[in-house]
Amino acid sequence: MALRALSSSTGGEDHRAFQQGMRRLEQAEWDEADALLRRAVHVEDASLEQELRRGRDLIDQEQPREAASLMRSLLPEFGAYPDVFALLGRAEITLGHFDDAMLALARALELNPGYHDARVLLAHALEGAGQLVQAQDQIALVLESSPEHAEAKERVAEWSRRGTQSVRTRRRAA
Repeated sequence: MALRALSSSTGGEDHRAFQQGMRRLEQAEWDEADALLRRAVHVEDASLEQELRRGRDLIDQEQPREAASLMRSLLPEFGAYPDVFALLGRAEITLGHFDDAMLALARALELNPGYHDARVLLAHALEGAGQLVQAQDQIALVLESSPEHAEAKERVAEWSRRGTQSVRTRRRAA
């Protein structure tokens, strides 16, 4: 009864995380279920927040290898949290490991398809791997649902400054 009440009080991505958590419970995947349900009902985990802050600080201090290692160490306990994968992807981009970054960011987006910052990071990784068209497609997805997203707009402006024709411009010209 309590779970039904919680389910009806969640919406959007929270509802999706809640439903995934319930499926994990049915499959006796306790740790993943716990993380998903906590995320859905916004139960904060202070230790996770502290470690994410530490990871961001490591990247800002130009220690991406340590940040990536820290994020990987969090996966067994917090593998249902998209922020862990997004920060791992950011560290991998900084290291120039674009394929690893794409894997981490794809997982973040699998857990939360509306995570625009992770999608912008995925575009960075795709561009770094030489997949500019796919990168532009990711940025276009962000701007379709969030036209004022600052990083996505900056990415488009950077491509424009470099003279890179956007996907939308190419499509209109065809």
